Amino acid sequence: MNSLKINYPQVLEVKTSLGYKIIAINNIVFLEAKGKFTIIHVDDQSEIITYHLLKWYTENFSEPYFFRCHYSYLINCSYVNCYTYKEIVMKDGSKVPLSRGRLSILKENLSHIIEIQANS
Repeated sequence: MNSLKINYPQVLEVKTSLGYKIIAINNIVFLEAKGKFTIIHVDDQSEIITYHLLKWYTENFSEPYFFRCHYSYLINCSYVNCYTYKEIVMKDGSKVPLSRGRLSILKENLSHIIEIQANS
């Protein structure tokens, strides 16, 4: 996978029930809100439960790389395989819901990322 030019740190330190864990941001496929926790889905098919709300990640991970496609989901656009008007299929086969009205913004973000990768 091509690496993207990202404005934020390349790694993220998150607090889990087992202590702190370091995650490479480029390895995050998507994040899922579950109550007061967030589940980080990583490209090796593992899941990390963290104590930050999804809102915190949304505020700290910028578009077009990360996109809030649904109230409970934040995706890494570089892992999008395909999409319909109702859901997004990630490269690992995961399916993530897409809220009504967010499709056009998703298309813009994906176009922007393709443009960035072509110019790298």
